[in-house]
Amino acid sequence: MQHLLQYIRFRGKPQEYAVFLTLAYTGLRIGELLALKVSDFNEEEKTISVKKNLYVDGSVKNYVLGPPKNDSSVRTVTIGESVIKAIKGQFAWRESKINNGELQHDADFIFWSLKFPGYPACYSRYQKRFEKILKDCGLPDNLTPHSLRHTHVSLLAEAKEELAVILERLGHKNDEITKTIYLHITEQQRKLVPDRFEQVMNS
Repeated sequence: MQHLLQYIRFRGKPQEYAVFLTLAYTGLRIGELLALKVSDFNEEEKTISVKKNLYVDGSVKNYVLGPPKNDSSVRTVTIGESVIKAIKGQFAWRESKINNGELQHDADFIFWSLKFPGYPACYSRYQKRFEKILKDCGLPDNLTPHSLRHTHVSLLAEAKEELAVILERLGHKNDEITKTIYLHITEQQRKLVPDRFEQVMNS
């Protein structure tokens, strides 16, 4: 993950670092991320409000904002300084586009289409770019932007976060994939319990 994000930060195209870092650090679905508007970001509270999902029919000019995947997907996700910094960098990039007179559609999206500034960014573009970036980084090219969501689960499990907290963060009520990832990681942790106990007893 570190290798991937560092590559994108220094060699990626505009917005890509903010997009992929935010996906990796929040576990959002990419449709939820691309639907975010400026009003959904609260720097003071350190949160992102997930209330909608982006659907695109052919062209980003034909976008529709619909509800998230399910009722539990409507949520408030806490964020740290890395995401806040990335989003504020995105705001600065957007402002430069506006000042240059490039804005074509004023709908307050955080992430824009590069071809049609102001319209939302399109999932298919990031899917293709992710494939190329993985190849350039020497990482498995069968991954997708959604894989960052699964990685988010894995890293939270390794950090010993509770399953209920992870499910709430991802907007899941009862997701078997998330549980499988979580239990796989925590099983590895359970195997270390005897060694940890002996270390305490011997200290």
